[in-house]
Amino acid sequence: MLIVEHMHASRQNTELHVIPGNAVAIITAQGRSNHEDQTGYVFVHSRITGTGGKAYLGRAWMPAAKVIFAYTTMSDAVNPKGWSDNFNPGKTVLFGEYQCRGFGARTSNRVKFAEMLTTAQVQPYIDLNFIQATKWLLPPPKI
Repeated sequence: MLIVEHMHASRQNTELHVIPGNAVAIITAQGRSNHEDQTGYVFVHSRITGTGGKAYLGRAWMPAAKVIFAYTTMSDAVNPKGWSDNFNPGKTVLFGEYQCRGFGARTSNRVKFAEMLTTAQVQPYIDLNFIQATKWLLPPPKI
């Protein structure tokens, strides 16, 4: 699975299944090109399933990619490094994790540019304001 977009995206309770057989798998490639751009991907209360240890949570498609996984269960499909700089260490990405669990969430072998976020750091991204929800998301109907 590869999710490639240049937008605000918040996905909740999503299953991302890694299909075995490829030498490398990439789950996301976010297209933020500079730090003024407010786009990014956030996965909250999701699951990464599959096996093999070959899937990267994301790769730096553009110089300032932003991807966050929060409260996500990660199987051993996730590569222990977690993230890829796409062979360009000069990129200044935000690849963050917050309170993830499972075999694939072990951080002891994560790349140096991965960030283990604090509650204060993750809060703006797990809030619906990140995707500007008040502009388009309708409130639940009153019954």
